[in-house]
Amino acid sequence: MGFFSLQYADVVVITGASRGIGYETAKLFADRGHTVYGIVRGDKYKDLQKENICFLSINYRDENSIKNAIDRINQESSGVDILINNAGYALIGPVETLAEDQIQDQMEVNFFAPVRFVKAVLPIMKKKGSGCILNISSINAVASQPFGSLYCASKAALESFSESLHAELLPLPIKVCILQPGPLKTDFQLIMGAIEHDQKDLQQICNSLKESIVKRLEHPIFNEHGQTAKEIANLIYEIVNDPNPKLRYQTSAFATSLVKDKLKDLDGEIFKKQMLAP
Repeated sequence: MGFFSLQYADVVVITGASRGIGYETAKLFADRGHTVYGIVRGDKYKDLQKENICFLSINYRDENSIKNAIDRINQESSGVDILINNAGYALIGPVETLAEDQIQDQMEVNFFAPVRFVKAVLPIMKKKGSGCILNISSINAVASQPFGSLYCASKAALESFSESLHAELLPLPIKVCILQPGPLKTDFQLIMGAIEHDQKDLQQICNSLKESIVKRLEHPIFNEHGQTAKEIANLIYEIVNDPNPKLRYQTSAFATSLVKDKLKDLDGEIFKKQMLAP
């Protein structure tokens, strides 16, 4: 049997569907006739009504909550054809300022939840004999940034998991792809660790980070290279439709150049010099 290819009215599950890339991707698939289940946390979906989209609220930390949602989808439809693991946010701040519950939640949402969703949908896809899993990572999975240690770590973990999963499923007509977005002109959620400190150096860093969050989209890099959620959604649709997809995609030439440069830096010396540069 050949690779999975998108068909009319396929069932699509998208996590983090209440905003940004997730919402735009859900709308795009729904507009093109597919049955979409948008996974959200809490009651963020109550003001979001869209034909062909059913919003389900789950607890990303709870394997049973995820499994129950997938079981419901399986019962209500022909079964999951496409899983897009999009839910995520960035925890930022010096490591010393990050609380244990913040660290746990960062890994739960960005890494463990996608693993749980994959475990839940794989038996369905195997039974159907086809499927597509797209895990949305980040260029920061490869090109790490200071004060984003847990976010970068969570995305690096997702990358490694996805690559290994791709190899495991090679004998089957279930494709696994990784998407590495670059700078985004979206309302991507940034959460800081503790912002008040006795240590002067930490306080200065946190003050600077708070200011940079407010002015994030004013930075020249976003003006020149930033992409909208709709642009990313269109690329996701193209990837899922590709009968012979790549394992890994960057969302722009800028993102590709950053990843390529980092992969050439085998001993890390270039990275060290870049971090020390004024």
